[in-house]
Amino acid sequence: MPQRIPRYNTKTFPAKVSLKRKNTSQKMLVGIGSLILLVMIGGVTYSLVGMYQRKYAIEQEKEEFKRQIAQIQQESQELAQIREFITTREYQEREARQRLDLSFPGEEVRIVTPSSIVDNLSDDDVVRVLREPKSEEMLKAETNPQKWWAFFFDKQRL
Repeated sequence: MPQRIPRYNTKTFPAKVSLKRKNTSQKMLVGIGSLILLVMIGGVTYSLVGMYQRKYAIEQEKEEFKRQIAQIQQESQELAQIREFITTREYQEREARQRLDLSFPGEEVRIVTPSSIVDNLSDDDVVRVLREPKSEEMLKAETNPQKWWAFFFDKQRL
């Protein structure tokens, strides 16, 4: 059986045109609401991305500071060791001798040069030193490959 479509009285119920207006206005409100919701979600997402980028940059800077702290601590330890070495009596004595030409009472300062060694030796001692086999080998003119061969394989040099 075909269904009967009820007819409405225009006095009690507004016309069909008003139903279409209500549907379009509802659709428009839903569309505007959806658009506002999308804009809000976009704004929240944008702020979250910015926050994570700042957090990442701060973490990178924090790691760099940790590396710098470790390096400065290592340098500080090295400087503390140097300070301990500099404050020792042996270092101070050595520096006083070398830089200030100071010596303890009763010490004699002698400058040793190769010519002073030969001058202090007798002629027999100089001849004996020059005639030693190792001295003669050292006095020989050798080429560079011969020197390397002798360095690695010559048993007499040891």
